[in-house]
Amino acid sequence: MSPTALPASADVVVVGGGIWGAATAEALRRHHGADVVVLERGSLSAATTSHGAALMPRARSSATLRVMVRETYAAIAHLESALDEDLQLHRVGALHVASSEATRAALQAQVDAAHAEGDRADWLTADTVRAKVPWMTADPDWRYAFFPDDGFIDPYRLGTAYARAAKQAGAAIHQGVAVTGLTLNGHRVTGVETTAGRIACGVVVCAAGPWSALVGQWAGASLPLAPVRSHYWITAPDEQRFPRDQVMVFIPDGRFYSRPEVGGLLYGFRDRVCVAADPRVYPADPAGFAFGHDDHGWESLHEALQAFRPYWDGLGDVPVAHYISAASGYTPDGQFVIGAWPGVDGFVAATGCSGAGIAASGGVGRAAAALAAGAPAPWDLSAFRPDRFGPVDPVDPAFLQRCADARANKRAG
Repeated sequence: MSPTALPASADVVVVGGGIWGAATAEALRRHHGADVVVLERGSLSAATTSHGAALMPRARSSATLRVMVRETYAAIAHLESALDEDLQLHRVGALHVASSEATRAALQAQVDAAHAEGDRADWLTADTVRAKVPWMTADPDWRYAFFPDDGFIDPYRLGTAYARAAKQAGAAIHQGVAVTGLTLNGHRVTGVETTAGRIACGVVVCAAGPWSALVGQWAGASLPLAPVRSHYWITAPDEQRFPRDQVMVFIPDGRFYSRPEVGGLLYGFRDRVCVAADPRVYPADPAGFAFGHDDHGWESLHEALQAFRPYWDGLGDVPVAHYISAASGYTPDGQFVIGAWPGVDGFVAATGCSGAGIAASGGVGRAAAALAAGAPAPWDLSAFRPDRFGPVDPVDPAFLQRCADARANKRAG
């Protein structure tokens, strides 16, 4: 997807070819007809996007997040039509389990919101849950909500589909081109400097994932996020116990989520202790990167399994075949970073996925595209303002810890 030479100018340059950058470019072409260039220093959706667990539950903590996830489902349908391709969205449904009073109240609110907004959600009995998820303990005193239309998808497949649809619609996609700086005229961004030359532009969209704070510094924007470790495990195949069409499971009180994966079970936990990396040292290719704490994940897994026993005490006996560890861009409040930085014209941030990057990709892309095109935001983005914490130092250890703590304290999207 990389032409041999960069164009001299464009309406919009998107920095980062992960799923949010590609979704933004696709939305810019489809909804606004903008002349857009995407610059990716490596390969599309290969750095952090491809490591995502890619569960896409609609049950979210705010109306804006819910509509952004619904936009992703709509975007997948559009991409499949535009590309004449099945993106293999696995609509297995999502089971949400609430055992504490606080989680019961939150789940009731999410089911009520789903019904009000036209999504399907059903209350299940413990017996029905045991039939759907035989491995899980199903206590009759707990509450169970099932969202039958939810699913998961291969994140790399979806990320590259956004990029291919954007290119098909006229966007220029350049891989192997690193952005080295931004050019400014006073307080206005006027272009980007790259390893392949300069591009003049009216707007730069920063969609550089966990490295976005470094891009923001070039524009004088203090983007509030840090690379925080997200990790999960995949069991050895056992299709009798973990059929490929088994539902996704979310247990906030057990800090647990799961979905089927090639005959096994992909599962993860919200760690009690989370770790962040300095964005200056987090590498472009994160494979094998050591965060400096429990780098093989065994301590985290052991501690999580002890707390998970009320929901299934057999998980620790199932062999682990794969361990996946990479960074997500987390903010101190676990919310996205979408919008302009005050006092800097021509700079839009679309970053800080906070563990929901795949599920919200369609909504984020559409929102960032509208801001970059000078159009009204499609939804209320006030919770995602880049300046909501004021100026921050994205390499200060205390700030990095705030971002890590946000993941440790997160219970829902």
